[in-house]
Amino acid sequence: MPVMWATESPTIEAGGIVARPMAVPSRGSTELAVWQSTVAPGYAGVAHTLDREEVFVVQAGQLRLTIDGRPLDLAPGDALAVQPGEVVSVGNPAAAPATVLICSSAGVLATVGGQTIAPPWAQ
Repeated sequence: MPVMWATESPTIEAGGIVARPMAVPSRGSTELAVWQSTVAPGYAGVAHTLDREEVFVVQAGQLRLTIDGRPLDLAPGDALAVQPGEVVSVGNPAAAPATVLICSSAGVLATVGGQTIAPPWAQ
């Protein structure tokens, strides 16, 4: 039974996002990858696709997820499941940071600009 202490979670910065792997394979999870991200005010992410379902649960602030060109504004408590192959981008149109908990399957891969990557916060 792995315990994944928050105080031991690394932080990974990527542009306007700071991600903290919580329950991911490198920390003891075998089937799921769960991480928390803080999205900077005014951040507009790059469109990408995923090979597995990804679920976003907003904890604080306002998050804008654009799915296949359709913007959706989410508030605390709102959740959204992005399906494999949908084109998604993450943004924050508000003046305050947004915090979101994200969950996918272990081994999730993203394709950005024609390149497939393993997101480091999900490994």
